[in-house]
Amino acid sequence: MDPAAVAEDGAGYVVTTPGEVRETRPEVILTHSPIPMPERVETFADYVTWWEVRFEGFGMPDEERAAIRATLRERWTATADDASRWSYLALVEGVPVAEGSVRRTVHGPLWLAGGATLPPFRGRGIYRALVRARWDDAVRLGAGALVVIANVDTSYPILERLGFRAVGMVRLLADWAAPASQATGGVGDRVSASRRGLR
Repeated sequence: MDPAAVAEDGAGYVVTTPGEVRETRPEVILTHSPIPMPERVETFADYVTWWEVRFEGFGMPDEERAAIRATLRERWTATADDASRWSYLALVEGVPVAEGSVRRTVHGPLWLAGGATLPPFRGRGIYRALVRARWDDAVRLGAGALVVIANVDTSYPILERLGFRAVGMVRLLADWAAPASQATGGVGDRVSASRRGLR
């Protein structure tokens, strides 16, 4: 076939000869590095990095960041050897860009306890990779289900595409008079969701 006789018409069709049109498939181009599996937080330095990603990912106020930073060593000491909780960092080309945690519940399911991706790295499947790492933990531990409280506007749509289903609504309220060191999260609606039948 003469390459000069081939022209793309802009709608996914290639005209090869007058009167003959054949459908083509769009080219698939990798525009970002493949997402590596998230790494488990194992050291205090990783834990500090995990928090810094969390601060940025959730856009925490400076006062809240400072209050939490002042307690990081104490927090690490209290949780480092706790087999019922662990955390992950996702790195892209060696740069920490997302975080997520998991907790065992007394009733069996694992709880996805937060997860944030830095804004420039959103939309690349990194949050889904963090969910997958924790999903794999649930399967390995025989948990049978994952539960999460997800932001209605951000993580819930992703989780819904992954098979999670809403089981309730949680409305968070804030006591603006409380010290930042007691802050536990923002104001807004959250969806309580679960995913069963893990494989």
